[in-house]
Amino acid sequence: MWNRKRRPVYCMIAMLLLAACSRNGYEELQVTDVPIMVNTSVAGTKAYAGSDDEAETGENVSGKLFFWYGNTYDELCAANTTKGPSPYFTYLMNDPIASFGLAENRWIDTGYSYIKDMDLYATGYAPRNMLVEDDALGFRKLHVEADRAEDVVHYDFLSCDAEDTRKGSLENPFGSASNELIFRHLTSKILVVALRHETMTNQVYVRKVQVDLSLTGEVPFHVPKTLEWRQRNGCWGYEVTETTEIHTPLELKDDTEDMIMVLQEKRVDSCYVCQPADAAVSQDIAVNLNVQAEYSYVQNFASSYLFHWSGENMRIQDASNPSGYITRFEPGYIYIIYLNFYKTGILITAEKAEWEDGGIHYVPVVPSQE
Repeated sequence: MWNRKRRPVYCMIAMLLLAACSRNGYEELQVTDVPIMVNTSVAGTKAYAGSDDEAETGENVSGKLFFWYGNTYDELCAANTTKGPSPYFTYLMNDPIASFGLAENRWIDTGYSYIKDMDLYATGYAPRNMLVEDDALGFRKLHVEADRAEDVVHYDFLSCDAEDTRKGSLENPFGSASNELIFRHLTSKILVVALRHETMTNQVYVRKVQVDLSLTGEVPFHVPKTLEWRQRNGCWGYEVTETTEIHTPLELKDDTEDMIMVLQEKRVDSCYVCQPADAAVSQDIAVNLNVQAEYSYVQNFASSYLFHWSGENMRIQDASNPSGYITRFEPGYIYIIYLNFYKTGILITAEKAEWEDGGIHYVPVVPSQE
């Protein structure tokens, strides 16, 4: 019969045995009572604070974190054809990555504690609910799991890379600007913004903008299909190695009842695309726009009509490119298309902004002369 008085003794013996056991290759770990608490953020989310301040499902994603000690971190930053190595532990986030930034003054309590005299490193990926680890390679190869590619286009994909400076320890715990877990964008963002020209003041009102966006020449958009753990710019992280083609126009729309104010930007919608690594870059990218909006001469839209506008073969100028135009959608950039509504037409301009810190520059969208 179980003796209740002996339970504390048995529990203490079990705890000692557990401490002496090997865990994922870590032997005789001297676990402290200092909890491992980390901050997470997305690179450059504060770099552009224009018309995209509204929370977006595509960027409010949660991730999976991996924590590594000692030799396993060295193995992590080396080519491997197996699932290994094994992390010290993993953490599945439920809340968005950006909600635990230093600026928000919130930390993730991982439920684990630091080990004495050992540095702890962290990596990760997102969104965790759309990525499945490979049966053979585990975390080293991720597959996008979605019913339709049109669903994938509304999600950003992120990598928290392995960096030697991104570490914590008992003496220097996580929680400072130098070791915040920053996720890097693997996609390019296309954002559509609408505004009403001042000549429409008290005359014509606009709302419910919808844009069908396609590439000229039946060139498809691409979204991530496979991510692989690879070396990049001296460190290891995830890269998009396979993509899925989307041959139908991307539908971006604002379903709200809110009208567009004069000279005030209003977010319509956004999507996230990527470029195949082996895609030809000699040809300029040209876009087609098919725009529809609800117009009204009265503010309550009691009497309204549909306004249509379309433009084809529009290229985005890029002074840094020898051709003068963009030839690919680059990860970490936002391609912002502005729709400035007039009574009988639309003025189209575009802004190329960096998600990463480093400034904003403006480029117009101009029709091709071909």
